[in-house]
Amino acid sequence: MAPLPPALLSTLLGLAGRSRTPDLMARLREETLAMLQSSAPLPGHVVNHVIASADRELLTALAKGTPPRRLPVLLRLAALGDPRLARTLYGRRLRQDLETRLRRAVLAGAAKNLEDPGWRAPGGLVSFLLSTRASDDLVPALSAPFPEVVRHAAAVLEAAVLEAGLRPENAPAPDDGDLVNRLRTTVGRYQVFSLEDIDVDWEAILAEHRTKPFPAGALATLASRPDCPDELVLAAYRACQGTNEQPILPWALLRGTDRGDDSPYGLRLLFARGIARGRYPAHGVLAEVRPARQVLAALPFREETVRQATAELVRPLGADFATWRALYALLPRFAGTATELVAGAVEQSVRHRGKDWPRPLGPEFPAKHPEGGRAAFLRLFHHASDDVQSAVVRHLDLRSVQHLLLFHPPSPVVRDRVVALHGRSVLALVASRWDLPAERIQELIVHDDPEINTCLYVHTDLTDEQRRGILVGRRFGTGGGTEPLPVTGELVQELECSGRRHWLLPIRDSGDPRLVRILLGKVKLQTPAGQLLPLVRMWERYGASDVAALLDETEFGGRERRKHPLTPETHTLVRKALEAPDGLAVLREELATAQAPAAQAAILRGLGRQAPGEIDTMLDRLSEETGLSWEGLAEEHDRDPLPDSVIVRIARREDCPEDLRRHSAPADLRLRHDAHPHDLTGPRPGARDLLRRHRLPRTRPDEWLSLALKHGQLTLLDVVREARPARPTVLFLAHRPLDARERADVPAYRELRTLVATHLGDDPEAWAVALRLLSDFPGTLPELLTTTAAVVS
Repeated sequence: MAPLPPALLSTLLGLAGRSRTPDLMARLREETLAMLQSSAPLPGHVVNHVIASADRELLTALAKGTPPRRLPVLLRLAALGDPRLARTLYGRRLRQDLETRLRRAVLAGAAKNLEDPGWRAPGGLVSFLLSTRASDDLVPALSAPFPEVVRHAAAVLEAAVLEAGLRPENAPAPDDGDLVNRLRTTVGRYQVFSLEDIDVDWEAILAEHRTKPFPAGALATLASRPDCPDELVLAAYRACQGTNEQPILPWALLRGTDRGDDSPYGLRLLFARGIARGRYPAHGVLAEVRPARQVLAALPFREETVRQATAELVRPLGADFATWRALYALLPRFAGTATELVAGAVEQSVRHRGKDWPRPLGPEFPAKHPEGGRAAFLRLFHHASDDVQSAVVRHLDLRSVQHLLLFHPPSPVVRDRVVALHGRSVLALVASRWDLPAERIQELIVHDDPEINTCLYVHTDLTDEQRRGILVGRRFGTGGGTEPLPVTGELVQELECSGRRHWLLPIRDSGDPRLVRILLGKVKLQTPAGQLLPLVRMWERYGASDVAALLDETEFGGRERRKHPLTPETHTLVRKALEAPDGLAVLREELATAQAPAAQAAILRGLGRQAPGEIDTMLDRLSEETGLSWEGLAEEHDRDPLPDSVIVRIARREDCPEDLRRHSAPADLRLRHDAHPHDLTGPRPGARDLLRRHRLPRTRPDEWLSLALKHGQLTLLDVVREARPARPTVLFLAHRPLDARERADVPAYRELRTLVATHLGDDPEAWAVALRLLSDFPGTLPELLTTTAAVVS
């Protein structure tokens, strides 16, 4: 008889029940020991029998069982207080919290049975603990009922603290009197602990810190107290800067200080928390914290108090560009506060009168966030009044105008002033980032400006519909003319240099011969509809002669081969249309035929023998070039089923409708079954028919059954009655994640128990015969039980 897998034996013992289990475990001693040490789920009556038997070999095997699902069983074993099991249990490697719990249970069990000499026997638990120096083993031992073990653990752990400056995790917390020692071992910020209800001697703590500074975790712990001295709060800020443990400095410590050495993120975090909680006055930060450039970069301008204070700050600058130019010139190296910066700009304005913007820069694509002095200048300029901005904006360089429009959107009044100064195409400067929000794209595209459209196409994340519209020349706005908008030469050049499919495929609707040549030179159109569409659009806009000229060309930019990118079949169709008197109508009819669901289904039916990746690629191409006609494909599948491999890949697409997706589960089950012929035509049996006609798949039958049950193609009753051979069926039932109570309520398990009781009963010989037959029996589980009864009789 082949060895029984542990899960299989566990299931059979569960079926055998309490009365028959002891005899079967005795008959199958070696298999039982292997089962107890495995990860197979154990019926409760099996565990109870092992514990009640006091059989040392069985108990040891159970103690070695795979965790962590058996933690309750291990805890029961620990409670026995058996020194011969304790060493095994204490050495189990589990998740740390479970491991600690089990070890404490072992020591608690030992306290109930201290008289047993096995605890101190060679190789026993006490001997092990006295010989180890591992903190993971010794921390739970601090509560051991053996004094010599406690002394050893305490000595080793104390030495570890003193030598490494670390406190072992889960070690007992020192009492209030040992606060300094605990602070010395609180090295990391993650070790911060609460000082609530602890009477802190701040003078002693300060003296310790001055002698030897505390680590970051200790300083964060101390700074969490409202009464923490300023010296320690400042030290904690420096040690924890830019982290969640960074404390809020008292206003008295912040005012009048230079924060130039602070990290940008730390300063932003400090101001955001301090101002939001009312600890810092916004006008006070501007007037008393320096340097101005770092302060302005870190202020939380989402706070209304900050915006009001900034608007008040820039009021003295007025509408004179000279003062704003002086401000911009001072910013990079100014060491004072923001208030002092504004005062200095007013004072030095005379020196800047009559001068243009210093070192002007043009716009950049893609645009980056402004930095340094330019960023601080724009923050201040954005909070000036509309009248001031309207007067000064004419003097800004285009880089500043771009940053203003993009990162500090002005009011409609100021925006209109910018457009009046630079023309409507200045708004193209906004279309310069890939993360530009969709609502701002919509605001720009309705201007119907070719330059704006070019920047939108190249530098922003347009939808496919918007890209098609720009290349067709569509007007997205409500006003203006009716003529199509031109495509700029810059956009044509960008398309010539691009290899992005989502840029090039919208060309199909444009009908522009220049663009169609770019498309054919760079993208291989793989469907008849994808090839015909640009030709129809070209004929509609420019006439038959351009289409004929395109067919005669052999050189297309971007293609290494001189072969024409359109297929011979497409050439034949188009040339027939060119010879017909109503050629455009003929070509339109061919395009409609190629776009029809029947044509799409024909392409998909030709993919039945292809690999999944190739099927996915063709689905992508159909979606890009013609759009998948889901409703029509569902009708085509009902008329003549698509190949199973295609249906499975179609169902993985997010936009696949339920009418098609529901066919995926049966198709997937057919593909996974090695006995199914997988013909592209012919019957499509369901899972129940496969179960009745064929044996289970030879590889991973459990996965096949699980998938069938998950999708409702089979029931557990089908598995019990029809699945063959019997062995994988029993293994599958053994791995079902059901406890005993749940199995009692499942009809399939009730029927299985009835069959077992009818054919095997309480006869140990019948059970033994069933186990011998199980390994190689080709039939179903009911047939196995019937055969067993016949053999025994």
